[in-house]
Amino acid sequence: MSVAFERHTDVIRSSLFAATDATDIPDNVALQIVIMFGTNINLASDLKRGDHFNVVYEIFLENSQFLRAGRILADEFVNAGKPSQVV
Repeated sequence: MSVAFERHTDVIRSSLFAATDATDIPDNVALQIVIMFGTNINLASDLKRGDHFNVVYEIFLENSQFLRAGRILADEFVNAGKPSQVV
């Protein structure tokens, strides 16, 4: 098994989960984003069109085939023009 890293950036158009689905971010990574930022941003009501995020997370591979996503290593979420980062 080997470890690699994925990086995704997307803009919120309707919801966080719609954005993560659109960029093929695994559900467990989307849930980590919610846990990381959910205490500072109400992700159900405070999101605005144009908010965006950048996320880097581990992926585990076997024979170059995706097995699963791991932990978020770095994440930035910009809500109403105000950036929040987690490393």
